[in-house]
Amino acid sequence: MPFETIEPALAPIIDEYVAADRLAVHYQKKHLVAVKGVLYLAATGVTVGLAQVLFEAPLELILVEVAAMLAVFALWLFSRRLSWHDKWIEDRYLAERLRSALFLSLVDATPAEERDDDPLPFYRGPKDWLRKTVDSLRRTAASRLPAPPFEALRDFLVFGWLEDQMRFHEANAHRNHARAKRRHLLGFGLFAVTLIMAFLHEQEIGHHVRLHGVRLLDAGDWITLLALALPVWAAAIHAVTAQLELERIAERSTRMLALLRRLTHSVQTARTPQELRTRANEAAERMKVENREWWVLLSFQDVRLHV
Repeated sequence: MPFETIEPALAPIIDEYVAADRLAVHYQKKHLVAVKGVLYLAATGVTVGLAQVLFEAPLELILVEVAAMLAVFALWLFSRRLSWHDKWIEDRYLAERLRSALFLSLVDATPAEERDDDPLPFYRGPKDWLRKTVDSLRRTAASRLPAPPFEALRDFLVFGWLEDQMRFHEANAHRNHARAKRRHLLGFGLFAVTLIMAFLHEQEIGHHVRLHGVRLLDAGDWITLLALALPVWAAAIHAVTAQLELERIAERSTRMLALLRRLTHSVQTARTPQELRTRANEAAERMKVENREWWVLLSFQDVRLHV
């Protein structure tokens, strides 16, 4: 069936999906800036304060530390007041539900009421208006769509929906595993350098070694600075990794990929429109639960002041 014959009915869902997806990307970027900025600027402030004391730098250098801490507070305040985190997860949830609704409207001319039972009843979840918005758009589209050819519809669900989701989760798992691994390696590197600096400091190696009488070139002071500042940066890197939930999200995508492979095979082997409808709804239900669990996982990871 040519896309032109179904595009008018699907246009409202497509438009809302594109808008929600763009907003999700927009607010995710703002949230990431806030999370990283709060932690890395705080580490910068500590490092500058240590340098000022160790090198007996002009007192005005403390203004850099003050500016860094004010920037930390400003980022935290703006992120909270403008709800970057909440808008990100709400828009991402809405976009993913609209993605499923786009395909389900093709197989379910009279979609059933969405179940009210909550798989995670003890956690704050998506707002009711999100569910109602998706359900309303899906029903309207389904009522206007002609019945597409069975085999063409089945292939469209497999290649346009399920395999597309498989590619996303495969790339997402790889990307986040790699990001977490790099951060862990960086943490180990900082730990190793800190250990070396502590050993040199204990042995007084480099102490009182000053080039041309310049305090800034005192090797002992640099050893002390690194021994004190590097653990702060290691802690900041670890905190960012933990707050972004890189390892958990990578593991979730790995498991979701395996589930999607089974669901794809199930849809591919459907032999009747009713079978196809049942299996497509099952796939959408699994995606809904995964998306809801993602919401719950990240709902506890809003930007915070680590004091």
